[in-house]
Amino acid sequence: MSAQQEEYVTATEATHLLDVSKVKMAKLLRSGEIPHIPDPRNERAKLIKRSDIDAWLAKAPRPRVHYRRREQPPATDAPPSAKPIGDDDTGARVVERA
Repeated sequence: MSAQQEEYVTATEATHLLDVSKVKMAKLLRSGEIPHIPDPRNERAKLIKRSDIDAWLAKAPRPRVHYRRREQPPATDAPPSAKPIGDDDTGARVVERA
């Protein structure tokens, strides 16, 4: 493409490229955060330069991932819930359940 010929995409295509909702895209266009021009073929459609989309992606805030690392419970010397009480005649271990 030459320097004078820019690539334009529709607002719907830009929504998919930016991975935002239609509502978010409308807010970005209405606020002027992403510049647009009216589509000469369709009065309701808007055209956005691909370079403007790339520029917005470069400066877009990244989502913060909020998570907490779970603390491991401290090791205790508590007896297990089943305690051995001896062996039976077959050699199997017999346990008493609490």
